[in-house]
This record gives sequence, C-alpha cells and structure tokens, in this order.
Amino acid sequence: MKILDIMKRTLYLSVLIVIFSSFPCLADTSVWKISSQDTHIYLCGTSHLLRPSDFPLPREFEQAYNDSAILVFEADVARMQDPSVQHLLMSKVHLPGTTLESVLPPDTYKMLEAHCRQIGLPIEGINRYKPSMAMMTIVLVEFQKMGFTMEGVDMHFYQKGRQGGKSFQFLETVEQQIEFVVGLGKGFEEEFVKHSLEDIHQVKSKLPRMINAWRIGDRDALKELFITPIQEKFPHMYRQLLTDRNTAWIPRIEQMITSGKKAMILVGVAHFIGKDGLLTQLEKRGYRVEKL
Repeated sequence: MKILDIMKRTLYLSVLIVIFSSFPCLADTSVWKISSQDTHIYLCGTSHLLRPSDFPLPREFEQAYNDSAILVFEADVARMQDPSVQHLLMSKVHLPGTTLESVLPPDTYKMLEAHCRQIGLPIEGINRYKPSMAMMTIVLVEFQKMGFTMEGVDMHFYQKGRQGGKSFQFLETVEQQIEFVVGLGKGFEEEFVKHSLEDIHQVKSKLPRMINAWRIGDRDALKELFITPIQEKFPHMYRQLLTDRNTAWIPRIEQMITSGKKAMILVGVAHFIGKDGLLTQLEKRGYRVEKL
C-alpha cells in the first residue's frame, strides 16, 4: 500500500483507539437507547477497524439501524475521495522545513527507526510527517498485519445506509477532523512517539479483552482500556479529542432527540465512557439511557 493511500485512510480511524492501544452474541452491546418521553434515538459505539471474524455485528446494531431513518457519523468519510480534501490533507501532514530525525531526540528517533524496520515500513517514507501522522501510519500497518481492515462499524453502516436509502448527518466536517489528527502530539512530540510505540507492543496481548469490551459495552473495562491511559499520559489531548468534542456534540444530539426523528448515531466508543462521556452527560440532562 502506498504511503499516500495509508495517510488518506487514517482519517477514518478513531484517534484515541488507534494511537493509545485502545482497540478494541449478544445480550450486551455498545448500543444505547436514549429516550425523552415518547421519542428516542440510538447511540452506537463503534470500532473503526475490525477483522472479518468480528462479523456479524451484535444484532442490536441491526435493531437500531432498522428503527432509524437517519444515520449520523462523526464526519463524511466519502468526502475523503474529494481531490480538494486530499490536497488539504497532504498540505497539513508534513513538518514545516524539518524532519522527525531533527525534531526527536536521537534515542527516540532510533526507537522509531527500529520499529519501522521491524514492520517493513521505510523510515524515509514518514520522516517528514508530523508525529501524529507518522504514528497513525505505523499503527494502521500494524493492525493490517493482524488482519484488521477498514470495514469497521462506521463503514459497514455507511455503505449499508447508502444502499438502503437512509439519510445522513455528520457531527463534524472532514476539515475539522483533519485539524484534530494532524495536531496530535504538538508540543510534546518525544513523549507522544515514545508512549505510542510502547503501547503498540501491548496490543496483541490485550486485543481479545479490548474487542470483547467493545462488543458487550463493558463501561468499566472501556474506561480502564480507553480513557484512563489518555487522562494520565496526555490530559490536554484527552480534553481536546474527547471532552471538548463531546461538549460540542451534545446540543446536536439533544436536537435529534427532541425532533422526534429516529436516528442512529455512530461514533467511536471512547466518546461514551467516563464522567465526560456522552452517556453520563445525557443522563445528567434527564434523558433515559438504556443499553440494548
């Protein structure tokens, strides 16, 4: 796979899940019904990368899909094929006038170089990328080697919705997501790269538990695996990528609930968990939150 293709596809990922080793039949799932009086919508926690063996999805996802006229995603993934968006992405991914070898301390760069050599990714291909994009490229290559594909929950229902004539809405623009992704690690490049490389080594051993926690919607395990590591290592990034975005989404979600139109909202499961998560925020506002 060409580096450009990898870079374009990385924007489909849940940044938190991918970078921080938080990757990830049927009585419990990551699907919640949010109700107010006689109206309701569905919040569906997604994993953006899955293996063919992870299908079929829990039946509650299909239940929410069949009961919804509108599908809501974080951003319009189809727009990534727009030449103007691809040009914008490629204009943002490079370090201005320098390289990772110049930005990172020698020992951290050697660690990065050794990992690239181990997975067969030429370091020259990512040496001018910002740390966020270099690490996301590495993570995607690692997960592809483990059998994961871009056919995650979001893409599955995006394609199904197009065929089924569903309406689409988006919580963010593609341009906003590009800014989020390329800005990861800014100001603490060394720590970002070192922690990301260290976490990658733990993925294989934790993978069964991660996938199971996502499938059954285990909020305690999800908090331990998805939220706590980010809060402890990168509190600013936690606020930027979870808390701030959740706060921005809440008014949109409330409008959907009160509109009376049934919607299936599909976002990374990390957005649901903890005191700043969407589920807790909606419960505080008086909505009834039930796991399907």
